[in-house]
Amino acid sequence: MGGLDADAAEWDLSPSSCRIGQDIGQDNLDGPGLVLLQSRSLTDIVGRCEPVRRPIAYFITFSCYGTHLHGSAAGSVDRRHNVPGTRWIEPDPHRELAETNRMTAAQYILARGARSTVLESFRKSCAIKGWLLCAAHVRSTHVHLVVSSPETPERVMAYMKHYASRALNRQNGERRRRWTSHGSTRWLWEPGNVDRAIDYVLHQQGVPMAVHRLASHWADTLEPSS
Repeated sequence: MGGLDADAAEWDLSPSSCRIGQDIGQDNLDGPGLVLLQSRSLTDIVGRCEPVRRPIAYFITFSCYGTHLHGSAAGSVDRRHNVPGTRWIEPDPHRELAETNRMTAAQYILARGARSTVLESFRKSCAIKGWLLCAAHVRSTHVHLVVSSPETPERVMAYMKHYASRALNRQNGERRRRWTSHGSTRWLWEPGNVDRAIDYVLHQQGVPMAVHRLASHWADTLEPSS
């Protein structure tokens, strides 16, 4: 199944695009149609499918727990307000207070040593997974990442949070809630999108804190997709 999963990530195997459902009998998947599917090679199936285009990279942002609450005057984003350079959610003290009252742990702020630990965990995580970390900026209340990966941006974010937390646990022996439950994930389809996201992460965050940048342009490092 590992090979099937790897190949399926490159191709759209849905009945609507490949018409496999019609070939094997959509209404009889537990009968002869299933035998036909099992006897057919993956190459034969995907040979009639259109390749799915992958984004070059993802622009991922997540915040420390209890910071950037919706409605905060410090600024916050949601699904409708998450494009760099556009307006944040308007300040709303009532909404901010409601979210504060729902918090289950104290606010978490990344100190200087913790920021360095988190950044190094990102570098190691990407090296282990074979992802390209195009840029990263770990700040006291939030994190920005530009990552090229075959995984979904949600899985990349979850993986980065997990290993950052594990590194912080080892550093200070404290186990606690550190991150918001999700974050912002944007798909970067064109080289210009990647360049603008990297510029935003590296040069538009105020005084630099814990920063990762590539020694050369990301396009010179990223292997061309097949």
